[in-house]
Formats: sequence, structure tokens, C-alpha cells
Amino acid sequence: MTPLEPGRYLIVVEVAGFGFHEVYRRVPDDPASLPSIFAVERWEKPIDGVVPLPTITVWQNGLAESKMVYVAGGEFEMGAGLDDSSPRHRRKVNDFYMDETEVCVADYETIRPARHADDFDTSLLRLPKRSVDWAAAAHVAEAMGKRLPMEDEFEFAATNRGTTTFPWGEEPLAAGITEIQSVDVKTIDVCRDFPIRNMISNVAELTNSVPGAYPGSAAQKVELIADSKGMNRIVRGGWKQQSADEHRAKQRESIFCLASDPNLGFRCARSKRPSY
Repeated sequence: MTPLEPGRYLIVVEVAGFGFHEVYRRVPDDPASLPSIFAVERWEKPIDGVVPLPTITVWQNGLAESKMVYVAGGEFEMGAGLDDSSPRHRRKVNDFYMDETEVCVADYETIRPARHADDFDTSLLRLPKRSVDWAAAAHVAEAMGKRLPMEDEFEFAATNRGTTTFPWGEEPLAAGITEIQSVDVKTIDVCRDFPIRNMISNVAELTNSVPGAYPGSAAQKVELIADSKGMNRIVRGGWKQQSADEHRAKQRESIFCLASDPNLGFRCARSKRPSY
């Protein structure tokens, strides 16, 4: 067996005739270092030179995606003439499922309960869960039988297969987002072709995509240069501090995978078929 280099790996596990799961696991640089509490960043002490990683639960087909929105894949024009979002290029996206809204506090707490009663404010139950890093978000998504979206899936849905500038059409927001609202509040920010909401408002959203320049790009910002160990992740959507013009479906930023932000949340996705 060939040893894996240190890094974060997407692992696809399928049980024929039953189901599959797509999760991340980390091979540590130093197995003696202190691991995280989250499955995607956890490992055990080496046994005969082998580092045990957390087991993976395979979800039966039809369970995790039962309340998700189905998005039939296809080819679309991804990107725009905007810094790290250029150049435009053709991208194929496979069929997938996506949550209608961001993961809210109530859903998050079913997987990761607050440590102390004082940490949990019941008035926040339906607000998007914020201030989580990629490791925490990926852990919760995995426990739900899902994963975080890839950035091309996010843009495919948010632009209605590449046919619109904004989820709802071509007209920009009249003003920037000034407050974070409950996931139950329905605003203009709903995809024209799918019942998926809040994709470029409320909070910015984590994806599983590792930063890297688009094919054919002549320039790269430092923060978007690809890293082989998956130390950073692409962030999509918009947050309340942005101007109305910045709330665009093609906007992309990056963040260290173990960093969080009070305006950053996440939603979940799931492949229709295993991604091999």
C-alpha cells in the first residue's frame, strides 16, 4: 500500500445496492500532534506506523436527500470578468442535491449541542449558524449524510445554470444587506429555477473547493493560489457588509479552513451518484 502524503482528502465510500457517502479526512503532518474534535480533522495514535482515521457511516440512498432540492446537472459558463472570477470558461456539473437554505442554529445544535446552557440562546434557533470554520461545517454536514457544496455547484444553482447574473434574474439588489434574517424569511433572493434561497444574501457560505485560478487565468491573487494540502477553502455568496453591487453569484473569496467569521455560515449538498 502506498503511503498518503499529509493533506486533506475527499474519500468516497459506496456500498453497492445500499448507499454511499463522501467525506473528508486528514492525513496529519505530525501524527503526534493534537487532533481536532471534528471527524475531518481527527486521527488516532499510530499503530505499527499506520495512522487510524475516523470510521465513515454510509447513508442509505434516499434518506439524507429526502428534504433537499434536486438540481439536474449540465454544462454552463462559469466565471466572469471580475478579478479571481475570471476568465469565463465552460464547466460540467453532475446532478446533485442542495439544501433550500443555510444550516440554522437549531439544525446545527442537533449535531453539535452547546457545551453550556448559557451558550445557547433559543431566540437564535432559526438564524443561520455562523462563526463556524470549515472543519466544523464539514463535520456537521457529514453527520447529516451530506457534504458542503463545491463552488461550481453553488454557482450553477445561483445563476440558474449560468443563465442569470443573480439568483432571481438580472436586476441587482436595491441596497446592500443590512441584517441577518431567519432562514424562514422569504426575500427576493430565491433562485428562478430552483426553490433554493439566500444564496447571495444573509451570510457568506463555505464550500469544499480548494482555491485555485480558473483555467486560462493570466493572473492569480496570492490568497487564491491552489494549495495541495487543502489549507484554504473557497467562500461564496454575500454578507451584510457588502454593497448591493457586490452581492453577485460569481463572487469568490477564500479563507483558512480552520478560521471562522461572524458573517460566515454554510449549507449542505449531496451528490446524486458517488463522485469517482
